[in-house]
Amino acid sequence: MSTCTKTDKPLRCSACKETKARCCFGINRRRSNGLQTECRECRKKKNSQSAEQRDARRAALRSVSFEKVCSTCRKLKSQREYTNHAGMRDGLFNECNECKASRQRRNKYSLTKDRFEEMRATGVCQMPGCGEPLEWAKTARIDHCHTTGKVREVLCHRCNVMLGYVQKTPHLLQPMLNYIAKHKADNEAA
Repeated sequence: MSTCTKTDKPLRCSACKETKARCCFGINRRRSNGLQTECRECRKKKNSQSAEQRDARRAALRSVSFEKVCSTCRKLKSQREYTNHAGMRDGLFNECNECKASRQRRNKYSLTKDRFEEMRATGVCQMPGCGEPLEWAKTARIDHCHTTGKVREVLCHRCNVMLGYVQKTPHLLQPMLNYIAKHKADNEAA
């Protein structure tokens, strides 16, 4: 349904040069008349063409292997060492994955590089009784207090999840242990 009235003065589109009703133009509060200079149809065509061009440029860049300088460590690294980023001209984040992860650990946990390397060197889950070997990228988790943000130890994924459940519902821990003991006794008796 059109919101144009007969008294509205038509406007000329700067792209197709046609004179159209004001309702055919999008809103632009920065302009004195409050409307865009191009009609909605021309604007839609222009946006779809630029999206196609951008996608084609990114596809061409992905098909060619190239190197890029990390904005943080200033090292020349392969494109495989960067995360995709739609807003960047080459389609990749400016910071390599290693520097990005380090920055995120520093911001989230206030974890220095030395402390992180010390934790990483342990190589096993620090939960007493577990000791499972850690694959850093897959199973290792940095355990921290959610109220203070203080980093405690590095744990395997399973221990970190269990610890979270126990902290949220400590009253259920003893009943669960009793339940397991009860059914273990039933299974041995049978």
